[in-house]
Amino acid sequence: MPHPFVIHVGYPKSASTYIQRQLCKQLHSKGVIKFSFGSLTKLLNDRDCAASEGFFADASLPRVLSQEKFSGVPFGDSEDRCYDIVTRLKGIIPDARILIVLREQYSYCDSVYRHAVATDIMSRLTPKRFAERHHFLGDYLRYDVAIERWKTQFDSVTAIPYEMLTRNSEEFDRVVCDALGVETVFGQRAEGVGTPLRYITAYRLMNPLFKLFDAMTRRRVGRKRIRNYRDRYIAPVLDRLPGDGRRSDIKPFVRKWDGLWSQSNRNLRDLVDWNPSDYGYRVVS
Repeated sequence: MPHPFVIHVGYPKSASTYIQRQLCKQLHSKGVIKFSFGSLTKLLNDRDCAASEGFFADASLPRVLSQEKFSGVPFGDSEDRCYDIVTRLKGIIPDARILIVLREQYSYCDSVYRHAVATDIMSRLTPKRFAERHHFLGDYLRYDVAIERWKTQFDSVTAIPYEMLTRNSEEFDRVVCDALGVETVFGQRAEGVGTPLRYITAYRLMNPLFKLFDAMTRRRVGRKRIRNYRDRYIAPVLDRLPGDGRRSDIKPFVRKWDGLWSQSNRNLRDLVDWNPSDYGYRVVS
């Protein structure tokens, strides 16, 4: 009997790096699975698909393809685009099992916002401007629609809450490995993942200075190196400030989607084998 083909499809900012680096790479190095990072661009290119034919065809081991952007990206993929991705994957690997990790919507928006400010030294993005610019997040995080989209094309769809990882990483590892069809291995989760709010506030205020420095040096230093200097020399100073700095300031600006997400989470209960409200997802009564 051929081994399964599993596609991990995201969401972005929902334990994708943990699954790829802590679990799949470990299993791959032990010879338990064949693992590949998926490229959406390559999958849409027939020539690259042909070049990967050996990976798709060889069923001597469970094959795992992982790319969080298969579920779309939080910066503007339309619903039609998301359906196109699902249809394309179905055409290439019709018998695949789908693994998808969901994350409570407010926590998701907070993570995306912090990532946008922390990784772009040119960003002066305020929470309010973030919510206005990323107006499509309301529909993008309707998880019942996303799960239905995958279930209409694939027979096996496993959805896991990201919050399971933060509560009990060993349980999360077991569920992921069960979905991959292999014995459980355990990853090492880094504590305190995420950029503290005090960093974000400081970076947002300092980014105009970094931008000016970048222009004055005629971009010879490079944005990546400037960001590395910032993280090396400024972050330790911020660490000494009082308070844990982890309270979110994004929630008041994305609350306008509360009704949409709450109804979606209620519908989600019929599509997954866990209760969203048990993991902190807001559900309408």
